[in-house]
Amino acid sequence: MRLITKLIQNSMTALLLIICVSAFAQNDVRKDDVRKDEGSNPPAESRFEVRKDKDGFLEGRNYKNGAVWIVLFVRTLPGKDPIYFNYLADVWKRQQELLKQEGVVLDYKVLQTNQIHKDDFNVLVMTQYKSRASIDENQGKLDTVVRQVVGKDEVTMAAYRERETVRRVFGGKICREVIFR
Repeated sequence: MRLITKLIQNSMTALLLIICVSAFAQNDVRKDDVRKDEGSNPPAESRFEVRKDKDGFLEGRNYKNGAVWIVLFVRTLPGKDPIYFNYLADVWKRQQELLKQEGVVLDYKVLQTNQIHKDDFNVLVMTQYKSRASIDENQGKLDTVVRQVVGKDEVTMAAYRERETVRRVFGGKICREVIFR
């Protein structure tokens, strides 16, 4: 029963993360649509032109927005590090490499950290995307690659349940990289 509860909790966390990504991507698209509409009938505030230099930095700023990272916070259970890292080195890496070839993913990393207390994460699983919108735009490719590497949804869920015996997902963050001049 505890396993089912944990599985549901982690599934809800993953679903929330996907919803957040979708909401932010839709917001970016809406902003683009508003900007297009403003081009035909500009309001008084748009008389001020914001200039960018050749490298994309706004005038007067020494930083700009970069790529988006989705970071998952994971704790491996005691003695289960080799099992989880073998999964990451095999299945997860194959998925990431195929997504990279498809142009969906720019980069990916796994970082191992120290645990401050027993309920802390000790692994960061990170995937870099061009933008939040690109995540939504490429959802079909992502699903195809996952099915290609893992198999049918039933196989994916069985593998997910199996990983629950070696690690706990604490949640995730969507991070925007900041690039300095």
